[in-house]
Amino acid sequence: MKLYINGETAYEGMKVKTFRGEPATLLSWYAPGTRSGGNGGRVYIEEDDGHRGEYFPSVIGGEFRSLVIGADC
Repeated sequence: MKLYINGETAYEGMKVKTFRGEPATLLSWYAPGTRSGGNGGRVYIEEDDGHRGEYFPSVIGGEFRSLVIGADC
């Protein structure tokens, strides 16, 4: 699965905004089902004030999409 933020392929260090409009930097993430409990995946961000946190992707306009072999989702 790949992470997309507002339709754009995500990358570490990407500048994003929270649902409140606060600027932040995407640090890392893990996809759904890769940790115990079958969760929906998470993203790790650092807000411009230095606060770091673990959130659902939707907090920064993100979503995980399944990859289709031979196509770029």
